[in-house]
Amino acid sequence: RAAGEASLAQIMPSLGPELGGTVVQVNGAGFIASPLFACRFGSDNAASVMFVSSTRVLCTAPPGTGAAKVEIAINGQDVVPTGGNHFDFHYHGTCIRPLCLSVK
Repeated sequence: RAAGEASLAQIMPSLGPELGGTVVQVNGAGFIASPLFACRFGSDNAASVMFVSSTRVLCTAPPGTGAAKVEIAINGQDVVPTGGNHFDFHYHGTCIRPLCLSVK
């Protein structure tokens, strides 16, 4: 399946610690389970990826700083379209409990 047949619609949460480890739910359409499926935070691959369904995957954020654009590629190369939206994951240095758990 070509990346153009899939789409990315939402990520949550969009905030997590610089040490990484935040499990980010990525929602969209047309996802397929494949060993080539990739989730990226900026130029870094996710620490892990779990395929849930054709509309949802769970990507574990790698360590990072600042903001990182979240992208997925179902064939390992071609980035899935976002409909002109940008989905950024924001890293922070200190975890403030309510924000770490509930920011969408």
